[in-house]
Amino acid sequence: MSGQEKRLEAIGAAAATVLRRSEYHLVRAEDVAAEVPPGGRSAVWLYNEVKSRRVLVALALHHAFTTFPAPAPWGRARTVTDLRALATHSLLHVARFHLAERALVTQVGLGIGDIANSEKRSRTSTAARPAKPAWSDGPWGRVAAAAWNGRINAYAAHLAPTLHAAASTVSPAPAAWAEQCADRLSDLAFRAFTGDPDGPAERQAAALASHWFERDLVPLAGDWVDDLAAAERVVALADGDDPRRKAAAVGITARLLLGRTPLAARAARAGGLLVDLLVDLLEQAPQDAATVRDLVDAASRHGLALLRVGDLAEAGDAFRLSADLAGEPFTDHDKAAYLARARHNLGETLLEAGRPCAAAGDLERAYLERAYRERDEDGHDKDDRGGDDAAWRRRTLTAQAHARAVSACGRVVEGVRLAEEVLHDRRAKLGGLDNANSASARVTLAETLLAAGHPSEARYHLSEAHLHRLELLPRHGYQTQYDVVKLAEIELELEAPEAALRHLDESCVTSEWFEVHGSHRLAEDARRVHALALAGTGDLAAAEHALRALLASPHRTSGDDPVALAAGRALARVLLLGGDAQAAAEQLHRVRDAERAIADDLPGQAETLLLLARAACSLDGAPAPHADAVAALARAGLDPCHPRALAAQYDHAVRLIGHGDLDTAARLVRTLTRREHLAHDRPALGDGHPLLSKALTLAARLGTTSGNDRNDQPWDEA
Repeated sequence: MSGQEKRLEAIGAAAATVLRRSEYHLVRAEDVAAEVPPGGRSAVWLYNEVKSRRVLVALALHHAFTTFPAPAPWGRARTVTDLRALATHSLLHVARFHLAERALVTQVGLGIGDIANSEKRSRTSTAARPAKPAWSDGPWGRVAAAAWNGRINAYAAHLAPTLHAAASTVSPAPAAWAEQCADRLSDLAFRAFTGDPDGPAERQAAALASHWFERDLVPLAGDWVDDLAAAERVVALADGDDPRRKAAAVGITARLLLGRTPLAARAARAGGLLVDLLVDLLEQAPQDAATVRDLVDAASRHGLALLRVGDLAEAGDAFRLSADLAGEPFTDHDKAAYLARARHNLGETLLEAGRPCAAAGDLERAYLERAYRERDEDGHDKDDRGGDDAAWRRRTLTAQAHARAVSACGRVVEGVRLAEEVLHDRRAKLGGLDNANSASARVTLAETLLAAGHPSEARYHLSEAHLHRLELLPRHGYQTQYDVVKLAEIELELEAPEAALRHLDESCVTSEWFEVHGSHRLAEDARRVHALALAGTGDLAAAEHALRALLASPHRTSGDDPVALAAGRALARVLLLGGDAQAAAEQLHRVRDAERAIADDLPGQAETLLLLARAACSLDGAPAPHADAVAALARAGLDPCHPRALAAQYDHAVRLIGHGDLDTAARLVRTLTRREHLAHDRPALGDGHPLLSKALTLAARLGTTSGNDRNDQPWDEA
């Protein structure tokens, strides 16, 4: 504590003592100064410290409040109802303080508006106004600074932690946000409780909490907070003897949480509760078609929430439950629709679990089933419940997931082509790109373009889509944070680690809040990207520490988890950058052993083998077995033009140059620099790709042409 803080604290204690026993208009500076320990001070000294009677009374109030018995601790808020109760409880403590110290707060109310004659003269004179006093940046100094401006900030230190905890139930709070809210609410609470000392304290506190809720929390989190509060109220009112009414209320809350809020973890919990309620109802009436349909839908939505959170095993169980129930009493059309939806969802689960080839097969079958079942004899869409739009919506979602899976399993040219078809279809059907579903298709196109070696084009599409999704979806939700992670990956691919760090640091995706309330899986993937960006800036120690912490995460219980495998490869990259090829090779062998158990993620295996070849070359100069294995993956289904395969060719060309085989190296480099368009109407590597730049530089060293047949000369004359 600074010297000024100690002096202000002593003055506050002295002022509280005097104000408790004397009327405000009878209190003299000499009286307060005489109470300052150890033996009293002069009135001149006192005014030199506080500058104003406003500061004097505010310090007295702050001293009295800090010595008032603390309230009983309140439990952690888990709902919007809880967070309002938490804020009300904190304000109720202030109200009780006002009741206990009525005489003192009345005195402070008189003094906080007191303006000295010298201040009045300085405000009306033409001379320059004196500078504001300088106060220490501590609790007492902040109280004094607020009081100088006529505000009471004495309760802010008490309110700020509570408001931060309450807000964290629904949204991450920016730095100093809670302190700013507490500063405003402290002054408002003082004036409300002082202006109406006989009002009902609990209702006054609840009203102030509602003001904070609407004034500060709703703008921070979003309008959906009001809707969620209403849904919670419906659940509370339905919590009686009628289980069907309660299930309906919980269903409203679960759908709202999944569709309009960033609270995926809570959506999963609400979905699980709804499934349990519906299972109980179904046991009472096994042939009730409405209950079966509700349970099938609830299980599917529960699985989607779990998939978003990252609990893949539980998500798969929920999707399989929805498939098992898709029998009686449904029509054949409905059975097929529900089974196709379950197959789609299980395919997406396989994709997240690091089995993209299996996922691509399931999603292709789901798409074909939907295309067959949802067309009539004339080839038109049909749907007994939702019409043509519902049938088209289901097919385009499956087509989008199929494009992602095809790209992830290494068929990047086909993946880009399929993603473009989805985007063009949605743009034609929805009338443009400025909507959430066209933006989602652009995100998928950006993913496939990044995987296919076109990061600059991917950045354009993803940046545009991200802006639309920020306007239309929760700012801290899964979709918008997913965009941030992919943007950071694109910047890394373009060798711009500072830009990647900027994207991640400006978002909440790496925060503890997002890990707990949003998606622990996406949060940990973001931390992997963040670590690689740190390594790209040269901070290898911090990157290695972050990656080792990620591999030790309690969420990574399986060695073949794709997040763990990606983190293992990232750690090997960092170790190679640091010159520890032996440790990198050991890490990569562990990753390779885990990959063999799946044998599905061809691009992941290619990256592992590529890094193993580099480590082996650093250790003994014999990378041939690992380099040959990368080439073998192309025969197993990996596109020959996949960036990992091309990177392996580039490394091989560099090694051939080292061994003097310039002709073979030149042939390899020529394949890297060719600009002929492939089936996705693009060359193998996009303009600006770092690998293409390095290959062109190598081609220039070798004296070979790039094989580029384009006419790159501008036409100057008509």
